[in-house]
Amino acid sequence: MAVEKLWEKASESPEEFLSVAREAPVIPINLWRDKSMRERQFQYLQDEGFITNRPGRPYDPLTIINREVAEACLIIRTFRMFKSTKECSWLPGIKIPEITKPGVVPLIELPELSPDTVKLWKPWLEAVFLEKYAGHPENDPELKNLVMRRLGAPDSKVPAAEIRNQIKRDFHKAIPRFARWHSLSGD
Repeated sequence: MAVEKLWEKASESPEEFLSVAREAPVIPINLWRDKSMRERQFQYLQDEGFITNRPGRPYDPLTIINREVAEACLIIRTFRMFKSTKECSWLPGIKIPEITKPGVVPLIELPELSPDTVKLWKPWLEAVFLEKYAGHPENDPELKNLVMRRLGAPDSKVPAAEIRNQIKRDFHKAIPRFARWHSLSGD
């Protein structure tokens, strides 16, 4: 019933509805049972930009690891906007560590994040992520639980270093997904 009312509103002002719905992470929809109608429905959703077929795991902005990547990216973008690598007074406790490794592009010179620039952003995103947890993301219950569920082992059986490495691997895998989503959403 609520879904039908929402789509009725869409017919009243389709352009406004479609522009908002394209940006939403979730849209309510009733699927047709009839296969031919369902195929037409999916074709319409693809044509309007609601569904994009691309390889790989879809980006879900609500998962913990994706939120961590998005947060690290936001912090870096904020510091780049103010052309500062020092702690901002209006962001207490948030700072970006210095990275002086050869081959790492200085923060101020980073291009916009895109699938093509992921390699340039990775060291900075990881540094901000690790700085947030003082180098030990495994101490965060949500992040630890993410790994422990996948490993299926009791907490006492897995060394903290292994949990930390798994979290960092998950973080690294989430960066390209975020970059693809970021470049498609125009955020």
